[in-house]
Amino acid sequence: MKKILFLSLFSLIILVSCKDNTTSPVSQTVIWPLAVGNYWVIKISIYDSTGKSVFIQIDTMKVISDSIINSEKVYNIQLLHDTIFSFDYNYLCNRADGLYNYFNINNSFVASLVLKYSGNAGDTYISDSSTIKIDSINAIVKVPAGNFECYKYSVEYFNGFYWEKGPIYLSPGIGFIYEEYYIPLNYNSNSFRLAMTWELLSYKLY
Repeated sequence: MKKILFLSLFSLIILVSCKDNTTSPVSQTVIWPLAVGNYWVIKISIYDSTGKSVFIQIDTMKVISDSIINSEKVYNIQLLHDTIFSFDYNYLCNRADGLYNYFNINNSFVASLVLKYSGNAGDTYISDSSTIKIDSINAIVKVPAGNFECYKYSVEYFNGFYWEKGPIYLSPGIGFIYEEYYIPLNYNSNSFRLAMTWELLSYKLY
């Protein structure tokens, strides 16, 4: 999932006024509202091994289109000025048990649960080789866009070389709020350091 985010989770230089914020969720029946035109302006910060911020970039995650896969409507979210980071969840849809993404496996699209919703604290599941645990369903998170009650998901993912991990916070009916990304101090270390954060600056929902 950190191939997300959606730990990625979406390198543009576009400033959107906070007056565009929608102060209430479109619908709390979904963890991430999907409608063409919805967007989330985020601040991405990268930290060195001392914890010092060494790079900051503003980007926008936007639902740019929809399409049909296996008779199901899916939505494409992209980082508008993606030059460094990646957002690998491009075929998203909400189902009764949470947010799904379709992956192309051997030229066949297969849907996988990305963010379980609703759920209970302690629920654990596997998604596209990531282990995801719901740590809390009512964590309070303060970001520049405001204060939000969130689901806190802890994600662990092996990228082929080392483990990546970190929490991601989403508020039902609003979507992405905040994420932290941790990497090992070195390849052989069991200790991790903060490498990157994503935080919500403003958003617009339709």
